[in-house]
Amino acid sequence: MTTTFTARATAFGFAAIIAACSTEAVPSSIATPQTALETHSHGPQVALTPRDAALVKELKARVNKYHSFARAQKDGYATAITGCMDNPPIGGMGVHFANTAILDGSVTPLTPEVLIYAPGPNGAKKFVGVEFIIPFPAWTQPTPPVLFGQTFAANQTFQVWALHVWTTLDNPNGLFADWNPRVHC
Repeated sequence: MTTTFTARATAFGFAAIIAACSTEAVPSSIATPQTALETHSHGPQVALTPRDAALVKELKARVNKYHSFARAQKDGYATAITGCMDNPPIGGMGVHFANTAILDGSVTPLTPEVLIYAPGPNGAKKFVGVEFIIPFPAWTQPTPPVLFGQTFAANQTFQVWALHVWTTLDNPNGLFADWNPRVHC
């Protein structure tokens, strides 16, 4: 089975964009390499402990304000680091907007580095979830990062450790799955 990105996806890796620390949007007319799709997946999801379930619930409440994209921009999530990512028939992710000021070698459970928006009618942005990312050069531990009991995936194309959390749009594949069949570009 062949997977594809929509024409609006980007070939720029997270690491290159992070290094630039620009607030300009990524060009949307560049196709993303096939390897970006092949290397961006997580292993099996681990059941949440009561403590992790409470943290996820608190995360969802905290990021609920980002249904307003204007609020997200005001809070620093202004850098589009991907175009709309789509992987038919598995699902999509949407457009990733990073707060470049917090991209470092650590994660804070209630402050994601990235907010994810699916395209809506008439150019609207629908807030669907968050992603925690750590650039490879910033992670110095011998094992992958873990948050909410979930191990981050190594994304070789974008040179980051990544963990999605579908805080707003339910994902039938799981709370931490990469691709959501309810997201389309």
